[in-house]
Amino acid sequence: MSAFSSESLTGRRPDLFRALGPADPPSDISIGGAPFRLLECLKHDSWAANAVYVDQSGRKAACKFNRSHPLPCGLPGRALGTWLAGREERVMRDMSNFVGFPRAAGAVTASGKTLANAVAHWWIEGEPFRPDLKVNDEFFPRLCRMLSVFHATGRAYVDMSKWGNILVGADGAPALLDYQIHLNAS
Repeated sequence: MSAFSSESLTGRRPDLFRALGPADPPSDISIGGAPFRLLECLKHDSWAANAVYVDQSGRKAACKFNRSHPLPCGLPGRALGTWLAGREERVMRDMSNFVGFPRAAGAVTASGKTLANAVAHWWIEGEPFRPDLKVNDEFFPRLCRMLSVFHATGRAYVDMSKWGNILVGADGAPALLDYQIHLNAS
């Protein structure tokens, strides 16, 4: 699966507007202690770089590297990125027993160092939802049930306007991705 990248049309963003500044996602990482290599960078915007990694057996994982580059005026981007990764990982852990939510894959390390700003989940085959994509009759009722389950945890999913956060799985079922900007009710 290849995702649209604004960088492909406009060139590379200035480092200030890249989550990792001048760096790209690492080519080799460990997820849960197992080695993975970079397969594709899906996007790299101001808040995160999202990439697909694969291990020797062909198992894939999605890895989000939240901001580590300093924000304007010297604000600490690394602290924000660590906080975002932690809260997203908690959501994945809490939702792991429910169908349609990605499973956390484990701690992310590069060059022997744990990357506190990174969170990884096992890859879900499919394609991003888009209005012209034909889905089965159960797709939207399932998605509504998933949102109800998510909201029952005391959280609000507030990023539905990005089609790429709703995945149409290879089996036709919905998957809900990206909890970076969810809201907690308490």
